[in-house]
Amino acid sequence: MTDTGKAVFLSYASQDAAAARSICETLRTAGIEVWFDQSELRGGDAWDQRIRLQIRDCALFVPIISANTASRPEGYFRLEWDLADQRSHRVARNRTFIVPVCIDATADSGGDVPEAFLKVHWTRLPNGATPATFCSHIAALLAPPESALHTPAAAVVATAPRPAVPHKPGRWLPVAIAAALIVSAAIGWQMWRMRAPQGGGGASGTGNAASTAAPTVAANGTGASAPAAPDKSIAVLPFVDMSEKHDQEYFSDGLSEELIDHLAHNPALKVIARTSSFAFKGKNEDMRTIAGALGVAHLLEGSVRKAGTAMRITAQLIRASDGAHLWSETYDRKLSDVFKVQDEIAATVASALNATLGAGPLVPARPVSTEVHNLFLQGLFFSRRSTIEGTHAAEGYFLQALKLDPEYAAAWAALARTYAWDVQFGNSPAAEVTERARAAARTALKLDPRITESYTVLAMIASSYDYDWPAADAALRQALAIDPHDAEALRGAALVAWAHADLERTIRLLNEALEYDPLRAETRLNLGGVLYAAGRYQESLAALRTAESIAPGGVKVHFFLGVVMMKLGRRAEARALISAETGPWYRLAGEAMLADVEGRRADADAALTTLVRDYGDGSAAQLAEVYAQRGDLDSAFKWLERGYRARDSGIRWLKADPLYAPLRNDPRYLPLLRKIRLTGN
Repeated sequence: MTDTGKAVFLSYASQDAAAARSICETLRTAGIEVWFDQSELRGGDAWDQRIRLQIRDCALFVPIISANTASRPEGYFRLEWDLADQRSHRVARNRTFIVPVCIDATADSGGDVPEAFLKVHWTRLPNGATPATFCSHIAALLAPPESALHTPAAAVVATAPRPAVPHKPGRWLPVAIAAALIVSAAIGWQMWRMRAPQGGGGASGTGNAASTAAPTVAANGTGASAPAAPDKSIAVLPFVDMSEKHDQEYFSDGLSEELIDHLAHNPALKVIARTSSFAFKGKNEDMRTIAGALGVAHLLEGSVRKAGTAMRITAQLIRASDGAHLWSETYDRKLSDVFKVQDEIAATVASALNATLGAGPLVPARPVSTEVHNLFLQGLFFSRRSTIEGTHAAEGYFLQALKLDPEYAAAWAALARTYAWDVQFGNSPAAEVTERARAAARTALKLDPRITESYTVLAMIASSYDYDWPAADAALRQALAIDPHDAEALRGAALVAWAHADLERTIRLLNEALEYDPLRAETRLNLGGVLYAAGRYQESLAALRTAESIAPGGVKVHFFLGVVMMKLGRRAEARALISAETGPWYRLAGEAMLADVEGRRADADAALTTLVRDYGDGSAAQLAEVYAQRGDLDSAFKWLERGYRARDSGIRWLKADPLYAPLRNDPRYLPLLRKIRLTGN
């Protein structure tokens, strides 16, 4: 290798040498320089030093992951991986450095790899078989930055943020809420993919998606063209951490979130929710493209740069139609003041936006100490990760903040939401942590009744755990009275309406939520589900395909698509879609249903046996659906009763889910419906 600064470093376990050699030779044939020389793997200080230099200087680091690497607790490749992981923290977020390759069926969750490897999509090259599309992808990553936007769709897939591995279904918190954690990382790269030429090699999760243009993301969720953005509309893009050590990301993200919160309290403005705005984090996108995807006329962007004991923060307001800068400002502050002045900066920026856009006054933020605010922002940062570890780290930071300032309402609300997520991950006792979430949310509201997040957490508990629909409805009404555009509250209200089989109201509320959070994949998934329940199958397919295009690895989307295809009699398509489902409990349920429809009873029984063995009460709702569809009503009601005791959120749809329709004339149906406090009309 002659120039490590333009080369690829292949890291592999000795057992995978043959596969690594195949990848190396294919890349070299394509004119790409690769560091790979098996004859030199003999150890020693000189060799060790050379490897360290290569990892320091190479352009791309390609770890080869397999069952062999996963099973080895020690190995020199692990040192290489650790060195690459350390270097990744110094690499700009808009630059790809690590490109993981898996050569067998090893799951992301079982690979035993550094955290940096889990933040990007893994390329699957079985036994080292390397297609031309992968070579093109690597060549594009090695090309100068100005060519990055022309990377073909197949190439983008390999560096896409990795959808998190789905967990066992939660006891009461809807799976779609957990999907919010999974989806946010996948949205940004998918918007890039939607603009790229659609060639072979895509990884949308279905067999034919790579050859089909992704549907237009529109406010109505059906793929139709979006209306013109209102003039008083804005999205706050995540501020970029430009610090030399990239150690202020939690601050830059927190600043962006506080700006969103400040602006969202203004009824004169349409403000896009965090989930959708943060879809473009680390992306060098055209402003008009971003604004078009989000349905806004203005964008706010900025950066944070740390130098010694000083910090410089820049912010600018951009009119998307022509890229004109309507307002900009630079703030120079000492590090000792950085957290204290964050509220000042947020208020100043928001005030300038309001003056420019002609909106009303802001609601002032409660002042907190620098140390407490620092802990709170770090808690928010970790709470946005789709991992059990991140959730527990967030809980720790919030509890530390509250120990220092027990009256910090925002920290109580964030802690309540984090407890709720902890239940969904299935890592803590449902009853115990649910009560913690309830108590934290109520404490937040006593301290500050304007925090809508507290109401949405209480509504989730009331609907999914207590089956107290009036309480859920009341909490959501209070949230929407404070902020009529709160996308999460609108979505929560839609789910309450759906549980009551008020399908038209559900559809209206979901479409309204999508106006303010257009890239929230689970909202589009919900829309596809309720359109299916309403018998509007083509509209359902359009909404589900949109959800798929936003988050190809999202749980449940391929199950829903497969169910709709079964309803339409398109069994071959249903089979392909269900096999691509990332939630194993949904995949097994779909396989059992389809096997029953096709008369393959032994295959259906095998899928059901696996579902019961591996997921049990956590998949009670799915088991009840399968047994209802095959006409085994006794088994269906048995699993519904078990789901009720386990607080499986899926049984909330007993009244509205068409898959439960065969149960509705059974004398056991109405008593069960009353147990979950739904009427039998």
